[in-house]
Amino acid sequence: LADATYVVGETCTVADCLCWSVVQSSDKQHVKRWLRLLEANPAFIKARAIAKSGGDAKKSSGGNCPPLEGAVVGEVVTRFPPEPSGYLHIGHAKAVLLNDYYARRYGGRLLVLFDDTNP
Repeated sequence: LADATYVVGETCTVADCLCWSVVQSSDKQHVKRWLRLLEANPAFIKARAIAKSGGDAKKSSGGNCPPLEGAVVGEVVTRFPPEPSGYLHIGHAKAVLLNDYYARRYGGRLLVLFDDTNP
């Protein structure tokens, strides 16, 4: 690993935090150097503090997602129908999390569909 290497891109991300949690007890010199790099990063320090406290302050205020126009509490139904012809990727994670957020926010339901009929 180079002196300022991160798992994704050129800054500390959630991927780095997840890797840190898995390899923090490693005895390998290059891994220890990477752990020290992360542990000195202000973004990583903040992320760890949020995780330890059980969540972000935005959670209670509804985050940054705008309200759904015309949504009726208890009647919102969202769905997650990924295409069977491709691999699941990070975009799918974003889609399912947003759909789940709105379903929960409005007391509705999230339908997760896996269709295997695409030719």
